[in-house]
This record gives sequence, C-alpha cells and structure tokens, in this order.
Amino acid sequence: MSARKSHRVLSAALAIAALTGTLLLAETGAASASVGTTIVGIAAANLGNGPSSTNSAGGTGYYTSTNGESWCADFAKWVWAQDGVDVTGITAGAGSFATYGAGMHQTPQVGDAAIFNYNGAGYADHVSIVTSVNSDGSVSTIGGNQGGGMVTRGSISASGYYGSQRVSGYTSPVGGRDTTPSTSASGAGALSASATGSTVHLELVGSDGAQYNNDGDYGSGHWSTWTKMDSSNLRSITSASIGNVDHIFAVAADGAVYTRDADYSAGTWSNWTAVPGAASGAKAISASASNGVVHLSLIGSDGALYDNEGNYTTGAWSTWTKMDTSSLTSITSATIGNVNHIYAIAADGAVYSRDVDYNAGTWGNWTAVPGGASGGKAVSASASNGVVHLSLIGSDGALYDNEGNYTTGAWSTWTKMDTSNLKSITSATIGNVNHIYAVAADGAVYTRDADYNAGTWNNWTAVPGGASA
Repeated sequence: MSARKSHRVLSAALAIAALTGTLLLAETGAASASVGTTIVGIAAANLGNGPSSTNSAGGTGYYTSTNGESWCADFAKWVWAQDGVDVTGITAGAGSFATYGAGMHQTPQVGDAAIFNYNGAGYADHVSIVTSVNSDGSVSTIGGNQGGGMVTRGSISASGYYGSQRVSGYTSPVGGRDTTPSTSASGAGALSASATGSTVHLELVGSDGAQYNNDGDYGSGHWSTWTKMDSSNLRSITSASIGNVDHIFAVAADGAVYTRDADYSAGTWSNWTAVPGAASGAKAISASASNGVVHLSLIGSDGALYDNEGNYTTGAWSTWTKMDTSSLTSITSATIGNVNHIYAIAADGAVYSRDVDYNAGTWGNWTAVPGGASGGKAVSASASNGVVHLSLIGSDGALYDNEGNYTTGAWSTWTKMDTSNLKSITSATIGNVNHIYAVAADGAVYTRDADYNAGTWNNWTAVPGGASA
C-alpha cells in the first residue's frame, strides 16, 4: 500500500477471491520466464510473514516496513531487489511502481508488479507480485500487508478486481537474475509426497530424470523451492517417513531400485545406494511405513507385484519376493496401524486392493475397490483416522476420489472432482487434512487439500518454487 496513512491494511474482508478449479498456467514475461519464476519463489518463501518478521534472506522486515507504515510497496521492492532487479526510483509508495521502467501495461506476466487504484499522479492504493496468469482470465498474486497485514496469496478476478481494489495495470521488472537450475523442474514426471510433523516433503523426477525436492511447512505456511538434488536418471519415485527421516526410493533407468535418506533433524542427505535384493526391470514403486519398517511394493518387468521390507531399527532388509502373477500398471500403498493397504491399477484399468497384516503375518488376495473405476492411469493413497483416501487419475485426466473406512468396512464411490488434465499424482496427510499433489499436462506441479474435519475441498493452486512449463 501507499505510505499515505489514511489507507489502511487490506483486511480479510477484502479477501482473496476464490481460486477456480482451473489449473494455473504460468506465462512468459518481459523479464525472462526464469527470472519471473525466481521472483515468485522469493515471494513465496516469505508467505505468512509480517512487517517485522525474519525474511527469507535472514534480515528483519522489508526495507522500512518495521516503521509502522503501509508496506506492500516495501515488500514488492524487496522481492525484486533480492533477484537483482534494478529498483531505482521505487519508493515506499505503491504508485512508484506505476512510473517505474517502461511504465504500466495491461498484459500481466509472472514476476510483474500489479498496481491497484492508481490515480495517474503518482499514488496507488496497493501493489503485489504476479505469480501466475490463469487460463480463466484471473491472475494469482503474492503481496505484503494484505490478508490481516501479512504476506499472503491473492487473486485478481478476470474482471480485474482484488476484493474492492481494481487493478490499474502491471509493471515488469528491469534486469534480475536467473537462479533456477540449468535444467529446472519443469516438464515434471513422477512425484512423491510424505510428511513429518507439519511439513510435506515433495520429491519430483524432472524432465532431465534428476531428483528435485521441495518442502511445504503447513504450520507456518512457508514453502522452500524446487532444488535439484542430483544428476541421476530416474523414472519412478516414492517415499515414506519414519520419525523425522524421509526415506526416498527410486527406480532408475537401469531398472534397479535405489534409496537415499533426508534426515530433517540433522539437516543431512545421504547418497543413493542400491536397495538390497537385486531388483531389475522395475516399472513402478510405492513405499509405506509402520513400526520402524518401510514396506516396498514394486511392479516388476512382468507386471507382477514384488515385496521387500526394510527394518530401520535393526538395519536389516528382506529380499524382493514375487507375490503374484498379476499385470499391474500403477501402484500405491498406505498403512493403518500395522496393516499395509496396497492398491494397484491393473491392465484392465480397474483399481484393486490387497492387505498385508504384519501383526497376523498374513496377506489378503486382490479384490476390486468398490465404485467401478475403469481406465485409471495412476493412483495414490494416504490415510487418516482409519480411513484411506484414494486419488485416481481417470482416463480423461481428471481427479477422482474414493474413501475406504477400515473401521466400519464401508467405501464411498469414485467421485469426479474436476476436469483437469493430470499425468502424475501423490498425496500425504497431516492430521485429518489430505494434501494432494499432481503434475499436470503442462509439466507443472499443483496442489489441493481435502479437509475432512471441515468437510471441504479447496481448488488447485501451483506449488511454490517455480516448477512450471
């Protein structure tokens, strides 16, 4: 907002307009798309901060935001400056963005400043950073001094309004650095999610086959950014957490299975090592954990299910054991207590389930998941409060949901949740909220939540960090 005292903090009543279910599609900008993406990553790293919070660079606040002034311009200027943008001429007043550089234009690009209620004489009510330009005509933003006086997300409607504020135009940054990896997480393929505490750990196979990591802390609302972790050549990835250690498993181009650990207590990552048991020709893999043991479910080159167990208390692994002669195309799993519930899409496109009860030492047979799914492309499972939440990509690329209550034995049915176009899906629960993540046809990563306490689903939004096509 402008430094003029009569203009107050944008209240929650002005509010972030609801995002539609349409997936967000980032466009290129006057600055390069990678510079815009880097700007967005910096802005996202400060979500939830106030005017005197520790910023993502380790300092306090944003320029003079700690002085009690309206500080939206301070924040937008600071974000640009962190990326090396020339911010000469930008002041603590939002209107200074309107006269910056080449001035305002009407075609928003990622990383641009959005200026609201500009009076033509150097004054504007508010400024924020464009994070995506959407196919429905809306524009997603991150801004300071909004949503209760914090750094929050916002949405400009297709008609050009953020709450009661009308967008006057957009200004593009001059200069800036491309700090994204030389091969970014765009064109993403396989995706995995696991959770420790209030944080979801996302593992992504990029278009280059390398592993990328991004962590979202749902306690603070902060995301890190997509970080390239190696130069490996992977084609399937999964993960499971025990305590505060995330155990990551991947099928590499040679068809073998490898693992590495991220210890979030120590802040260390191990290197890739082969999982004992000599798997080869693997197609897809899933991991779940109970009682200090990771349960690996693998689709072999023959389409059959193979099982391997890693006990992280004793350090012992079993070996790859062929469990059937089925013909599977996608696999996932979730544990409730000491029972591992495995789900797979078979060659007929239907979804099947079988259970491993580690207390009883027994395996059930494959049975069809109720609800009549067919043509499924990929499936993900997560669990909370005795219920498994299945997320399925249908033959049309849309998300379908089904819930299995293992306390009552009741299932719901496959319900179409949107008309998106997805190619990979994963999920993880924190409390009774299921966080769903998907790679869309544009190669970008999106998320939506199902809050089972409130009985609500939100819409797809882009995962911060710049994994965009």
